[in-house]
Amino acid sequence: MTRILIVDDKEENLYLLRVLLEGHGYEVELAANGSEAVFKARARRQDMIISDILMPVMDGFTLCKTLKEDERLKHIPLIFYTATYTDSNDEKLALDMGVSAFIIKPAEPDEFMRRIEEILAANKNGKLSASQKQTAGDKIILKEYNAVLINKLEQKMFRLEQVNKALEAEMAARKHAEEALRESEDKYKRLIDNIPDIIFTIGLEGKLTFASRRTQEILGYETTETINMNIFNFIPEEDHQRAIESLQKGMKGEKIKHFQIPLIAKSGERLIFECSFSRVYKDGAVVGAQGTAVDITERKIAETALRESEERYRRIAENMSDFISELDPQGIFKYNSPSIERILGYNQEELIGSSAFDLVHPEDHDWVISTYMDGVKTQSDRYVEQRYRRKDGTYIWLRSSGHPLYGSDGKILE
Repeated sequence: MTRILIVDDKEENLYLLRVLLEGHGYEVELAANGSEAVFKARARRQDMIISDILMPVMDGFTLCKTLKEDERLKHIPLIFYTATYTDSNDEKLALDMGVSAFIIKPAEPDEFMRRIEEILAANKNGKLSASQKQTAGDKIILKEYNAVLINKLEQKMFRLEQVNKALEAEMAARKHAEEALRESEDKYKRLIDNIPDIIFTIGLEGKLTFASRRTQEILGYETTETINMNIFNFIPEEDHQRAIESLQKGMKGEKIKHFQIPLIAKSGERLIFECSFSRVYKDGAVVGAQGTAVDITERKIAETALRESEERYRRIAENMSDFISELDPQGIFKYNSPSIERILGYNQEELIGSSAFDLVHPEDHDWVISTYMDGVKTQSDRYVEQRYRRKDGTYIWLRSSGHPLYGSDGKILE
């Protein structure tokens, strides 16, 4: 079987050529540089050597000179296959030194194999021996080799300078980017630390992976304590199932907003929070959730107190022997207590939206309206006695007292 020795310091180049040649039925040996190639050529017959030029230890030109000076090796066809030495002077020097062919990488596989097979056939038929002899003297070759080497070194130095400049620019850009990133992270941290709500992230199983500084201020836990703690450690046991269901909904894609749940502080105090959270992705997969927790304990206490106050007011209003009405500035009924039915015969809702002045006796009508409007204008209390028409059409005397209603902003409610 025809044996070919491939010489290249890059493993990927050796692999590609080996696959190509073995695919065409050739036996292949490999060498990483010219010195190793000479050793293998002397140890075992080679029918062809295909070599790169730019290599450590011994380059391609030195390999060629060494082969041509060895009586046992000088008849082996040598092919230069290079991506670095591409100048016409490089090819001329190689051919002057006795190289059989000069091929520039990357060559089309079919054309490359055609050249290989032609050279092997010519060598087998004895037609290659004359063409692979040196056609120039050692001094000329040495001079040309030095010129080529100097040119390559200059090119190499130039490319190295360009690479160094590019590296310096890249390092400067990277340093700038790193500084910008640090600055951005500092801003983000300051922002998170100063938000009055708790910011958190959790994994799929509910373990906290991040908690903002407000966690310590509100719940009493150091932020380092909370890492890897499960959120269910903070939730009362009776609320676990409700929290699990909300977490599962959130992980399935529903954006959970205004979810209220109690949390237990480190001191044991029970606080009420309003939570919102949404999914977190990494590489397209859901890895957890992120959200906020707002302490609404004081608001819930205030709401409870307000409901209790309203309930007390409602019970008082509904159980008074007199009836209470709420009118707007034009005298339109907005509310009537249940006792209005006992006194005037109308049910609690029947008069809502109608004018209270429609029930006033015609003889009392004008002065009652005047008194009411003056009270609205001056925002003062008024007391009047007037006749009111009952549902059955009869009139009764009522003594009315009117008081302005004020909102939390100090303005009269309309």
